[in-house]
Amino acid sequence: MDGTDTVDGLAWWAGPGQDMGAAFARVHGHPSRTLAVRALATGMLDLFARDLQLAEVLKDAGRYVAAMLAFLLHETGELTLPRLKEACAKSGLLSPGRARAVLQFLEHVGYVQQLPRAGRRTAYALTPAFRTAWALQLRAALEAAAAVEPGVAALLARPGAVEAFGRVHAGVLLDATVGWGEPPPFLRVFQHPYAGTQILWTLIAAGDDPADFALARYGRISISALSKRFDVSRVHIKRIFQDAEQHGLGGLAPDGAIWFSDAGRDQMRMLFTAQLAHILAAAGQAALAAGGGPDDQICTVGLSGVAD
Repeated sequence: MDGTDTVDGLAWWAGPGQDMGAAFARVHGHPSRTLAVRALATGMLDLFARDLQLAEVLKDAGRYVAAMLAFLLHETGELTLPRLKEACAKSGLLSPGRARAVLQFLEHVGYVQQLPRAGRRTAYALTPAFRTAWALQLRAALEAAAAVEPGVAALLARPGAVEAFGRVHAGVLLDATVGWGEPPPFLRVFQHPYAGTQILWTLIAAGDDPADFALARYGRISISALSKRFDVSRVHIKRIFQDAEQHGLGGLAPDGAIWFSDAGRDQMRMLFTAQLAHILAAAGQAALAAGGGPDDQICTVGLSGVAD
């Protein structure tokens, strides 16, 4: 990786054979990893404060994955409930049973709309509101990852690059989770519960160690303030940290401070390092496609085996 501010620097991340282990190792050892993770947390919190609808859609990992798959299915064929169920099952991150509820929710908030029925099958289209909001959160992810790979900035300047990145990123994540089985404990405890992701971002953004975003202890946190900010009960928030303590990941101290164990901090680092690695791998593929790579490679990543 040459460290230049051109798209060429992204070529390494696309890499032959998509060696995600090598990408993970490079992010893990990069001096700007903490800066990138904090930028990701801050960017998402700022975006969701300005767009409450998007904040609701991405309130937990399950909703995020379902919305991401809805985007991918629409862009690579057709968005229908059976295809979304199958993609959810393949993802390993949420059950097919949630697909209908999420699709109905996306329709309720004006992010998808039903198309005229073709026979017995109901298909859905993404609305302009969904496309705008989705592009903003994709751009926020890319801007954060630019701290590790400056070539991302040049990619962002290319017309259509964000949309191309979104298609590839969804496929990369879908492929990465196939065969997971039970989600890792840290993801299950902090990113599956409603608003858990936003609470975790808040903690990361509040950190002050330039070398590590996974702190052992945070100053006294107002549970009431978190409850009001993210529209969840204080009991719900306390349960998240009680669950964390049961899994040996962290918890709430008697003085109100939030703490993480060594195991919790290790899993936090792994989770966000992997997120950055997947962002950069997808950005690298999108850059290659924008430079003349085969479009069908972008359009089918992650969807083999999902029926039309």
